[in-house]
Amino acid sequence: MLSLWLSLAFAGPSAVVAVGDGLVVGAIPEGATSASAGGWVAGLGDCLNEGAPGRFSVVDRVRSGETAVSATEVVDATRSMKPQLVVIGVGAQEAVAGADVDAFSAQLRGLIDGLKDSGRRKPNLLVVGVVPPVVGDAQQAVDDNAARWNTAIASTAESAGVRHVDLWSDWPRAAAERAPLTADGWRLTDQGHARVAAAVCDAVLSWKDGSEETP
Repeated sequence: MLSLWLSLAFAGPSAVVAVGDGLVVGAIPEGATSASAGGWVAGLGDCLNEGAPGRFSVVDRVRSGETAVSATEVVDATRSMKPQLVVIGVGAQEAVAGADVDAFSAQLRGLIDGLKDSGRRKPNLLVVGVVPPVVGDAQQAVDDNAARWNTAIASTAESAGVRHVDLWSDWPRAAAERAPLTADGWRLTDQGHARVAAAVCDAVLSWKDGSEETP
């Protein structure tokens, strides 16, 4: 019993590493700052610390404009941290660029498989969906495009056996309610970051409470 207590006492928090982009299906203007791309990750850290004090240590590796292909550049560095959980958020920039959905699904699966290949201690993975910005007259087309890509993200996550956070299903549809969540047609506002952080936090905490094998 004493040895078990000591192992728990010195185990330390579980690492949660977030990779991907800003999650909004909108083109990033040339020269735009990317400082706020991972703002939701900081909120996730605060939420997890409140919901499970001392249980998690969140590491932000989000890069604005990240794609499933470019994210493979950080796979080795992410695996070297021996994370308990990796949160993946890609697909927004592929959707903006009009990339092939099937090709993206294969690329996302490759990223998932690369992160899974971490030796004996394989991390849990959580794939986050994307959301459309508020764009005015073209809103329906932008929403439909985001929905199509979310379907691809969800089905790829399911086929890979990893969990998925569907942001779009709970995203406000009324213009007055959704307008404060995104800005400039490509980025999340502080309110948007907070909403994403809460959704991901809920998924992590419910996952933790639901199975001994999860974070």
